[in-house]
Amino acid sequence: MRSYREFASVYDRLMEDMPYPEWLSFARGCWEKYGMPKTVVDLGCGTGNIAIPLAKSGFRIFGIDLSADMLSVARAKWESVPQRGIGRASGGEEGGIRWLQQDMRDWEIPEHVDCVLSFCDSLNYLTEPEDVIASFKHTYAGLRPGGLFLFDVHAPSQLARYGEEQPFVLDDKDIAYLWTCEYDPERQEVEHELTFFVREEGAAGAGLYRRFEEGHVQRAYEPDWIAERLAETGFELLHRCADFSWSAPTASSERLFFCRETPGLKRECKGTVGHLPDGLFLIGGSVRRMGGTHRSSPDVEKAKRAIVRPSNLFRKKSGPLRHRRQGPLFAYERF
Repeated sequence: MRSYREFASVYDRLMEDMPYPEWLSFARGCWEKYGMPKTVVDLGCGTGNIAIPLAKSGFRIFGIDLSADMLSVARAKWESVPQRGIGRASGGEEGGIRWLQQDMRDWEIPEHVDCVLSFCDSLNYLTEPEDVIASFKHTYAGLRPGGLFLFDVHAPSQLARYGEEQPFVLDDKDIAYLWTCEYDPERQEVEHELTFFVREEGAAGAGLYRRFEEGHVQRAYEPDWIAERLAETGFELLHRCADFSWSAPTASSERLFFCRETPGLKRECKGTVGHLPDGLFLIGGSVRRMGGTHRSSPDVEKAKRAIVRPSNLFRKKSGPLRHRRQGPLFAYERF
């Protein structure tokens, strides 16, 4: 049973009470703490309920989703926005959206962005650990140095509650559904089965209801496991909290939030810990010599093979190295 096909046509009607303003507020709170972006990927963007308000505020957005039907609704909503894209972000650029049908496990775009968002428990739809890891790796690759990754997931206890509290029923004049859940405690996985009855519009459909069914599977992962996989990918922890607050998660938390950052230096700086040759320093990940940039000398090539991370202290007989923050990047210099 395929997901988010006919459901896309009624998604916004059924999800109108979802806390989209709180997701947007959480993102802005992170940006105020850690840096305001200009370019943002909304991973699992659905019908654009996060992407469109951000674009209207002036951010340049890439909306990525696997469902062509959800993206079709999102495009129609964005095209109906009057004077869309007239907002301006902090850098003064006009906002806009590029919609892309891609899988979050292997997504890519032709540029590095400042921030990737994935809200509304989108990552819970990745039901195998290797899929989560693949998504983290592609997200890391799509971010610029110092870029932010903000996302939320259902806590394992929340999926268990779905199994305990089901079935769920809606019976409105224009739409009704029956929603049942089957929970697998070993996999911490829940299978949602939904049967919809949607009232047909127009004279020909007067009094008739269209029935369709959808199935959705979500899996929860232990928060420590998620944190470990993020660290293995290369992300650095900025904040971990729950339920739209800045408080640490507890056993009763329903929705877990993660705020991670890619290292500030270019990711090409890899290898074993080493030392920079005399007279060389790094600005924004570029190896430089006093008086200009040197790319071909053996000393520069040696420097490029050294690990350069803000957490490391580099020392040499001729003097220690220190680091200082330069916007999203770091500069290393001898003193």
